[in-house]
Amino acid sequence: MRCQHPVLVRAQVRERTVAPGDHAKERTAPLAITYGRSKDYKSFFSLELVASATPEPNEPHGVLEAFVCRSCGFVEWYAQAPEQIPIGVVFGTELVDMSGAGPFR
Repeated sequence: MRCQHPVLVRAQVRERTVAPGDHAKERTAPLAITYGRSKDYKSFFSLELVASATPEPNEPHGVLEAFVCRSCGFVEWYAQAPEQIPIGVVFGTELVDMSGAGPFR
């Protein structure tokens, strides 16, 4: 805590979006580090579903929550269940190992 004030507000951060498949109906979704992938048909003539590049707002990973100081307004962000955040280009995530020797650790 920067200002030593003992009272914080804990909040799940949300964003406004549209419901999947219904581009006219607005809703809120938790802001997250990444989202699972939606499913598309493999081809026009196939009933097989495969993961697409489109994020699925109903499948958040690393849901963000913020802690806000009631006095000075300083905000700290935390991701829930960081060990479950998927890693990969389609998720927009990568692992960066900071354990090596260097000037920043």
